[in-house]
Amino acid sequence: MMYTLLSVLLSVSASAQDLPVCDLSSAVRSAHLITIASAPQADRAFGHTGLLLYEAQYGGDSIIYDFGNFDASDPVKVATDLILGRQVYSVAKRRMSTTIEHYGQGHGRRIELQELNLTDDQWVTLAKSLHKIHAETPDFAYNWYMPNCTTRVRDVLDDVVGGALESQHQGMSGTSPARQVLRHSTHLLPMWFGLHWGSGELSDQEISWWDAMFLPTTLATRIAASSVPTANGDQPFVVSTCVAAPGRTEPIPAEAPNHDLALWAMGLMAGLVGFGVGRTRAALAWVAAQGVAVGVFGSAALFVGAAGTFAPFWTHHNLYFANPLHLGLIAAAGVAWKSPASLLPERIALGLTGIGGLGLLMSAVSGFAERNLGLFGLMVPVIIAAAVTLRNRRTALPTR
Repeated sequence: MMYTLLSVLLSVSASAQDLPVCDLSSAVRSAHLITIASAPQADRAFGHTGLLLYEAQYGGDSIIYDFGNFDASDPVKVATDLILGRQVYSVAKRRMSTTIEHYGQGHGRRIELQELNLTDDQWVTLAKSLHKIHAETPDFAYNWYMPNCTTRVRDVLDDVVGGALESQHQGMSGTSPARQVLRHSTHLLPMWFGLHWGSGELSDQEISWWDAMFLPTTLATRIAASSVPTANGDQPFVVSTCVAAPGRTEPIPAEAPNHDLALWAMGLMAGLVGFGVGRTRAALAWVAAQGVAVGVFGSAALFVGAAGTFAPFWTHHNLYFANPLHLGLIAAAGVAWKSPASLLPERIALGLTGIGGLGLLMSAVSGFAERNLGLFGLMVPVIIAAAVTLRNRRTALPTR
């Protein structure tokens, strides 16, 4: 069924920010940056973006170019490609009406359009460029930071205005890739924790505003603050902003959240459980369970880092707090079960405690640039409790 622009957009109301409802009925043709708000699901946490080339003759069938297209038919392949850092994305052409209906009415996500200040010649250049990319080189190797579906849009726009965007955004942003993604994942704690764990010192280095435009909301904000050269001098790059769908958007804090106290509380509580189980065989089961939890997580983190998904992975010290060696707690519990008088189990646990302490020392030398005190507090108390539990079991044996 054919949808006209009017039938799609007149069904929405003005936003709480008093932005007008989109009405492009008076435009012959125009170009718009589309920003789709984030949502409370992992695959939608960072929002989305695209480029609309509106033409009055096509109305709601005008084309949106979307650089976020990928094959999701095989979940196993999707997960494998994500872990191994070999995701391939492509640019897709979509109808404006069906795109707005899908994301706005279907997913309930807020959609804003920013009309761009382009001449007719620039509009044609943009259209030809997008058509060529779609026809000849639609695929690209995707990276969470760059290139991604937002930086590709940024680069295409910069090319159309002769590099005017990049030249305006070389100043330092006061933020970093790590802090950007942590801000956007604060409402998804498991995702936030995984990103916090995998964000080493390199990923927390300050970047320019140009590089910070790898997320849709940052791109939209910086585009709105940009200017472009025109026959009448520099003019704002964004002519107007309107709401195409008034759906929800997840609040994004100004700073990356700090959950160190909560992580310390969780670590201390887990450690206290270890102290509470006493010297019985249940204590050994608890030690083995911690070996499974910490060791398996550390193994997975090591594998993901080694696979290259996150390039800065090797520069951080979180692996001292959880790594495959912590699986040794399982062996320690087994030895203590079979040979209660053996010193080996507690030596294994003490060795792992020492590794955690070394990680803390190395983090301190770098001024805790990785902000990982909370991660230390989550993991190391558990290992200390395991060491004490194993020692208490051995010393509780009757003497001969």
